[in-house]
Amino acid sequence: MAFIRKKNPTYRWPVAAETPNDGTFETESFHVIFRRLGRSAIGKLSDKSDVDFLEAVLEDWEDVQGEDGKVLPCTPATRKEMFDDPLFVKAVLKAYMESIDAAQEKN
Repeated sequence: MAFIRKKNPTYRWPVAAETPNDGTFETESFHVIFRRLGRSAIGKLSDKSDVDFLEAVLEDWEDVQGEDGKVLPCTPATRKEMFDDPLFVKAVLKAYMESIDAAQEKN
């Protein structure tokens, strides 16, 4: 299959967040839309905070709900709230690294 350089370099990726619950962990799943950054852009982010990194790579999310069960859209206000949640940040960063590592392993 030929490599196609897309004009809109984003991709959808699954995220599995481990959340504590009564002495054990539950896995909660959702999807994110990542921006596909070049190596130089990723390199420039390497000394930035986790939140700065997420701001650069996270375009949108899907299947994220509030406690009321309603869809939680990816807005500046909800991004700020979610980026303050260490479990969310850890899960999304892990998913991003898996997505670029998987691409490298296949090649």
